[in-house]
Amino acid sequence: MNFLAEQYLGRLPRQTPLASPVFADLHGIAPLAIFVGSTDRCWMMPSQLREAMS
Repeated sequence: MNFLAEQYLGRLPRQTPLASPVFADLHGIAPLAIFVGSTDRCWMMPSQLREAMS
């Protein structure tokens, strides 16, 4: 996973909004439906995304 992150982001930090919307300023965004499966590798991300929107 680290290799793929390095290939995608290059020298950008992993906390950049380009890596994940969790790190973006989402205040004022329209209502959003978030779906995640119980076996999804990123299953915690929806709760982080919800927090970023509030």
